[in-house]
Amino acid sequence: MVAPVSCAGEGVIHFILNREVVHSSLPPATAALDYIRREKRLTGTKEACREGDCGACTILLGELKEDQVKYRPVCSCLLPLGDLAGKHLITIEGLNPEENEKGKGLNPIQQALADKGAIQCGFCTPGFVMAITGYFLNHPQLDYREAVNSVDGNICRCTGYSSIKRALAYLIEDFAPLLKTPGDHLTKLVDLGLVPRYLLTMTDRLRRLNKNFQRETAAGKIKSAVFVAGGTDLLVQQPELLIDKNIEFISGNRGMAGIFRRDDRVYIGSGVTAGELMESDLLREIFPRFPDYLKLVSSTLIRNRATVGGNILNASPIGDLSVMLLALDASLTLKSNSGGSRKLLLRDFFLDYKKVALHDDELIQQIDFAVSGKNGSRTGAVKRSNNRLPAGRQLNARQPLLFNFEKVSRRRHLDIAGVNSAISLKSDGEVLNEVHLSAGGVAPIPLHLSRSSKFLKGKRLSKELLAELLKICIEEILPITDVRGTAQYKRLLLQQLILAHFLVLFPNIITEELIGSMRKVK
Repeated sequence: MVAPVSCAGEGVIHFILNREVVHSSLPPATAALDYIRREKRLTGTKEACREGDCGACTILLGELKEDQVKYRPVCSCLLPLGDLAGKHLITIEGLNPEENEKGKGLNPIQQALADKGAIQCGFCTPGFVMAITGYFLNHPQLDYREAVNSVDGNICRCTGYSSIKRALAYLIEDFAPLLKTPGDHLTKLVDLGLVPRYLLTMTDRLRRLNKNFQRETAAGKIKSAVFVAGGTDLLVQQPELLIDKNIEFISGNRGMAGIFRRDDRVYIGSGVTAGELMESDLLREIFPRFPDYLKLVSSTLIRNRATVGGNILNASPIGDLSVMLLALDASLTLKSNSGGSRKLLLRDFFLDYKKVALHDDELIQQIDFAVSGKNGSRTGAVKRSNNRLPAGRQLNARQPLLFNFEKVSRRRHLDIAGVNSAISLKSDGEVLNEVHLSAGGVAPIPLHLSRSSKFLKGKRLSKELLAELLKICIEEILPITDVRGTAQYKRLLLQQLILAHFLVLFPNIITEELIGSMRKVK
C-alpha cells in the first residue's frame, strides 16, 4: 500500500502552521521544535528535555481523519518536520483570539490557569494550555479525572499541580453543561472562545492542500529509505543519524492503519498509535479494561505518536505492547518490497537482544490475534496503591477469553517497566485451556513463556498448580542485574505478577489469603 504525502517537488514539505500555509526544504528529520523556534521565531513553544518527558514543547497536530480534522497534543521535540506534510500544526501563538492576534488577552483556558494560581515561572504553561486544549477538542463529554490524565505528560516544577487541578476543575464545572447541548462540538468550542474561529475552516483547507500537493510514496524504496513511524524512541537515541537520510513516513498509510474485526480475529495496522488503541471502541468492547492498561504505557503526548509496529520493531525486552500482544499469541503480516507478504507468529519474531526476523526489504504491515464470541473476553486491570491488590472482581464463566496485564516500574505512570507480564486464556470453570503467558524485563527479548503456557493447558486451577507454575516460569527466564533491579528481584517480581494474574481473573478461587501463603515460593 502507498500513502498520500503532501509535496510539490523533491524535498519540499507543505503544511499549515497556525493560520498560514508554509513550505520548508529543511531535512525531513528536522525536529518540528527547531523549525518552530528557529525558523519561525515562535518561542512560546519551549525547549527543555528533548526526550518527550516534560511536555514544555507540546503542540497540537491536526490530521484529516475520515474527512474531518483530528487534533492530538504531541511533543514537537520528537515530531519530524517531514511528518507534518499535509497536516496542521498549532503552537500556543495559534490559540490567540482572532480579534487580538498580538497576544494581549487570554482565552478561557489560559485565564483559568492564571486565576487559579497555576502559573509561576510560566515556562511549562504553554505546554499545559496545549494539552488541555487538546482534551477539550477530543472530549465532548468532559470529566475531571480524564482532564487531569490529559496533562500526564506535562511537568511543572513550581506549582505542585494542585493549582493546575483547581483550574481544570473550574473549567470542567463551567463548560461541561454548555458542551452537552446539541450541536457540532468544534463550533461550540469556537463560540465559547475555547479555540479560535479559524479552526472551522481547517477541514476544507487541508483537503485542498492535500489535493494540490499530492504524490505517492515509492513502495519500491524500502531498501534505500529509512521508514519512520512515531519515532518516539528513534528520535531520542539517534536523531543525528537521520538528518541526511532518505526518509519515508508511514503516517497516513492506509495499509498500516485501522483497527477492525473479521470473523474471530482482530486486525491492527502497524501504524496505529497507542492513543488510537486506547480510544478504540472495538478493543474496549472485547477488553473492557484495555484503556487502563494503556494508561500504564508512557504519557498521553507519547501515546499520540508511538505506534504498535514501532513498539514491536524496537524489540525492547520491556516493550509493553509487545508483551500484551505476545500473550494474545498475535501474528504479524510482513510486507516485502516486491508486494508479497508472509505471516509470522510474534513469538518467533524476536531472535535476540534488538534482533528480529525481518528481512531488509520488509515492513510490518499488520498485527492480528484471535478472539471468541461477540464480547470476546473479560479482563481485569490491577491497580496498586502501596502494593495492595483490589478485591471484589467476579468471574463470568460465559466469557471464555480472559486477559490481564501487569506492570511494575519505579513510578506507576510515565516510566518503563522493571518487569511486566500479560496472560490470556480460555477457561471452563476451573479448567484452564489455551493459555498464553508473556513477560518482559526477564530476558534479552519480550518473552512468550511457552513452557509455562503449555504446562497450564488443560489443568485444573489450584494452589499446587500455581506453585509448580512459578518454578517452571523461573526456569524459562534469564534476567540480568541492571539499574531496574537485581536478577533475583526480577525473578521474585515476575512470580508476584503471575500470581496477580490469577487473583484478578479468578478471585473466587484464588484469594489474597492464598496468595499470601505462597509469598515464600522461590
